[in-house]
Amino acid sequence: MAKMLLSALALQIVQTKAEKFWGMHQDLTVPFENVVGAKALDKTSIRTLGLRLPGTGIPGLIIAGRFVKGKKVAWVSWTRGNEVLQIDLVGHALDRIVVGVPHAKAAAAELNAWLMA
Repeated sequence: MAKMLLSALALQIVQTKAEKFWGMHQDLTVPFENVVGAKALDKTSIRTLGLRLPGTGIPGLIIAGRFVKGKKVAWVSWTRGNEVLQIDLVGHALDRIVVGVPHAKAAAAELNAWLMA
């Protein structure tokens, strides 16, 4: 399961080796100036991410990689047993991060509170 770490300057998503392999991407660090906010999503929302380029998709088990829908680009790392957290970005190469966490509402509240401080 990916971990969301908050520092004074940036949000960091740290993944396991397996998540890096399946998603075909490394850990991600985004300056807070590019983070707009976060929200918990329903698990069915991961079906509408767009075209996966590159990555892995095994429905109900793992959804990982870069997804493109129109001009929007998402960085995704979700595995079964986790809730879906979306982190919205602005002024960054990515438009959003979609990551699996144990408690998405709590993670969204924590990140949003951090942004407001």
